Amino acid sequence: PPGILYHFTKFYLKRVIPLLTRLFRGSADAQELMEYYWDTIEQCVPPDTILAALKAAGFTQVRRHVVMGLFSEYSGVRPDA
Repeated sequence: PPGILYHFTKFYLKRVIPLLTRLFRGSADAQELMEYYWDTIEQCVPPDTILAALKAAGFTQVRRHVVMGLFSEYSGVRPDA
């Protein structure tokens, strides 16, 4: 289950950033755009799908490194061509 950092980040990106965007930009459209930012993060391709795609593309030593419990960094070694 997601931890407190996940919930804080979700609240911050879904509520605080859109409000600040509206206040500083004066644009309802900019606010609406920022309200969808978290939705795009939450709807990302599942990690197992990305790892499988990297392996299927021929990469070896495929790994996923999670940063701050929220962001993923993927890496692999390209076989010699």
